[in-house]
Amino acid sequence: MHYLRLLRRPRHVASSPGVLHVELVLTITTDLGDSFLCPSDAISLRASAEVGSASYALSPPAQLQWAPGQRVVKPRFMLPPAAVKAWASGQVLHICIKTAHDGLSAESLDSILESATDPNASGLIMPLRVALQGVADESGGEYSTRRLCWRRLRGAQACLDIDEEIGESIARHVWDAGVVAVAALAGAHGLVKSTTGQHPLLRTVMQMLDAAGPGLNLLELGCGVGILGLGLGAIVSRPCTLLMTDVDEAAGACTLSNLARAEQSPAVKLSYEMLDWEVAKRGQFGPQVRHRPWHLIMLSDCTYNADALPALVGTLTALSAANSRHTHGDHGFITRVLVAMKPRHASEIAFFHLMEAQGWTALVERQLFQLPEIGRESGSVEMHLFEKES
Repeated sequence: MHYLRLLRRPRHVASSPGVLHVELVLTITTDLGDSFLCPSDAISLRASAEVGSASYALSPPAQLQWAPGQRVVKPRFMLPPAAVKAWASGQVLHICIKTAHDGLSAESLDSILESATDPNASGLIMPLRVALQGVADESGGEYSTRRLCWRRLRGAQACLDIDEEIGESIARHVWDAGVVAVAALAGAHGLVKSTTGQHPLLRTVMQMLDAAGPGLNLLELGCGVGILGLGLGAIVSRPCTLLMTDVDEAAGACTLSNLARAEQSPAVKLSYEMLDWEVAKRGQFGPQVRHRPWHLIMLSDCTYNADALPALVGTLTALSAANSRHTHGDHGFITRVLVAMKPRHASEIAFFHLMEAQGWTALVERQLFQLPEIGRESGSVEMHLFEKES
């Protein structure tokens, strides 16, 4: 999958009274930013400005394009008078950039899941949105009040909005495995037209979540911007506790913004706690992790760094031991771990060897999704479900 990205905050330029232009610096890359989109033919893009329920086209058809070999595009749009008036009054103006052809847009969970399951599907490009807010003046300047943009994944009944940082940092962006996993889980829950829920892995996950009842506790490791945990929390749509964890340096403003956005759901008790795997593998956890047993531990896009795998698996095993301390009598506790990964290196096989060595077993066979990419060889996303009794 490819992603439209902003390399800097949008900038407005006042060329004359009442006339405002917005300048963007855009690129289209893979999730890690290690490869630019290189299509065989130019791909037309579409820009729009949204104020409330009103939407205004900013780019005529075929004017904004991404050509083969391109690495950056710097469009300049004139805002329509109605948008200028609304913005000048202090209303929030949303800029949306997407492909002109809807068949290439990764804007809905349906389209993402179709691309991942249909052998004839093409690769997709994920749109981006950014908010401009502030009273316009004649000076010109950067007018995104936050260094954040966001992705919107449309479901059948609601949208999942995930903030990202503007710029080239790869740590605070959504990655492929998390996106595909959320779409697959939505399909298994009946929120997307799909047969993925018939696979043993997703069917088992859904049955497991239902069996936990109203006291469902979900823990995400290496959450990044939080797409997997927040997506699953939105999908189950019933009372549950969701704890997101990551190291301090990975928890930027976008993570906190996503947590604040998700807290608007009354069903999910949401919180964040710092968790360093190098410390956690010794059984040293923060108070929130220690406070309750975890029915499901999940992680996505966390196995690409082979050097971190021993600490990751050690943390999972330590969490299994901590879960057992919440049981009574002679009954053990079965800890389950859901892993979504996009294999990138042969060295990632070490994760499975370490899991087996520490007593984790695969509960069901893996679920495999294709990941077609425009102008590149297709990749894949895998989902695995492990369990361990302590």
